[in-house]
Amino acid sequence: MAALSLVFLSCNKIYEDKIPPTIILQGPNPYRLFTSCSYSEPGYIIKDDLTPNSQIKVDIYDSTLNTTIPGDYYIDYYSTDLDGNTSYVRRKIETRKMTLDYFNSGFIAYDTLKPMNIKTQYSIKSVLYSQEFKWIRIENFNNFGKQFKVIMIPDTLGNLTLNYNFNDTIVFGTGNVYCNMTGFRLEYQIDVPENDIEMHYVTYRFLN
Repeated sequence: MAALSLVFLSCNKIYEDKIPPTIILQGPNPYRLFTSCSYSEPGYIIKDDLTPNSQIKVDIYDSTLNTTIPGDYYIDYYSTDLDGNTSYVRRKIETRKMTLDYFNSGFIAYDTLKPMNIKTQYSIKSVLYSQEFKWIRIENFNNFGKQFKVIMIPDTLGNLTLNYNFNDTIVFGTGNVYCNMTGFRLEYQIDVPENDIEMHYVTYRFLN
């Protein structure tokens, strides 16, 4: 019986396969997010030269991940084919507390004027204006020039409010910071002289 068992097992190997599967992580690595946000698995792709994907075993270990506490965490992915060949990759998760320093940067704006759906693109500079009152100043807001500065106030969860009131021009709106730390978004209204009103939806992304 022992000899027959050995022959049976040998016949069921996949051509004496020695090559482990390949794991390709989708999404960013490292994966960055603020502590006020939750992690969403971007997924992965498995490839193997002989074993069908449906028969490849995948194990994921993320027991140390705690996105409520700033730090570096890791998610480990193991894939095993029918011949027992195993491969391994690791995704790094960087969680950071959102601070006012996040806004000291240059951004590129992708602005849409509603309801006409007119799109424009321009650069803005976002700088810390008051540490005490948690004010951020956006320069070149709405592409009105470097001297046009709108005050934006973020809270600890990344929600934003903004306002500007000068020379009969009024700007107000709300928005939020992107969890993946790539920028922020706003929806705002501009009331300009002669009773013109503009509604905008805009996303801001880091220039680099």
